[in-house]
Amino acid sequence: TFINLTSTAPGFDPQGVITIRASIPPMPHGDPAQVVAFQDRLREAAGSLPGVTAAAHAMFIPFTTGSWGDGYRRAGTADPPPRGPMAHFFMVSPEYLEVMRIPVLRGRALSASDRAGASPVLMVSETFAKVAFPGEDPVGRRIEWNDGTWEIVGVTGDVRHAALSDPFDADVYVPRAQVVRDNTWLLVRTSRPAAPILAELQERVKSISPDLALTDADTMQTRLAESAAPERFRAIVTGTLAGLTLLLAIVGLHGVVSYAVTQRTREIGVRLALGQRPGAVVRVVMFDTLRTVAAGAVPGILAAVYVGRWLSSVVLVNADRTAVLAAVVAIFVASAVAAAAGPAWRASRVDPLVALRAS
Repeated sequence: TFINLTSTAPGFDPQGVITIRASIPPMPHGDPAQVVAFQDRLREAAGSLPGVTAAAHAMFIPFTTGSWGDGYRRAGTADPPPRGPMAHFFMVSPEYLEVMRIPVLRGRALSASDRAGASPVLMVSETFAKVAFPGEDPVGRRIEWNDGTWEIVGVTGDVRHAALSDPFDADVYVPRAQVVRDNTWLLVRTSRPAAPILAELQERVKSISPDLALTDADTMQTRLAESAAPERFRAIVTGTLAGLTLLLAIVGLHGVVSYAVTQRTREIGVRLALGQRPGAVVRVVMFDTLRTVAAGAVPGILAAVYVGRWLSSVVLVNADRTAVLAAVVAIFVASAVAAAAGPAWRASRVDPLVALRAS
């Protein structure tokens, strides 16, 4: 389950993306235009760093705290007031999709012309399109949100925002210049480490504002890994305990079967004295051993399936693992065969009189 989780696609390309939180100082008179200009200057400073191929800024980014969940109303429909259906809204600069490599499936991406005073536009995720406009092309449709009417100009691929195990949500991408907020994350795509990028950027932004604080610099790959930490811990704990249990069971099974076959040494001597061939003796012992193992395997498999379903609700283990269960059964059968074959083969090779005298 953990391996499948870590191989789950988040909907964007995290490799080479560095994220930095920027605490923007208050603008005089709270002018939204000044806030937008400040954010753009900060993005330009980040984009001009050596080795940076693209830069963007956003109010919220995946796998960090914070989101804007809100209701909306499809224009021209009877969605219930006041909130209507729910979606997650992300205020981003036009470069955001390029930096994150989120694909545009239909329509167009956000552009620099989507600014204050222009027609309000936004992009929606594929899940949003399926939920809000099933069987229809949402491009060109309008939704009512944030005291305005917004036109959908494009559809993006789905993105996971909180955990790799979460299903895709209905997401909306809004131009930052049309919904201005101070909260800012910088995103840069580069092959360089996060620490020197942050140090160089801090030097450059001093000319923009000495009160600007840049913190929490980290790679998006690290944020993805941290989001999977609980599942990784469960995998280590359950894997270790299960491995020890399996090892003890194999050792115990081997010892019990080996002892049981050794106890049949007199029986093997009688069979040999009566003329039964050594190979036939070994086959009889092996058949009896496998029959005993099968008698234990059937209720064991049923118990494993039942307990596995309960375990899946406790530690998020996927109980539907037929191949794993079959492999464990095969290990036990192989252990029993190995435990029985050795003593049976040795007993079949001794002199029958010696075997009859064995206690």
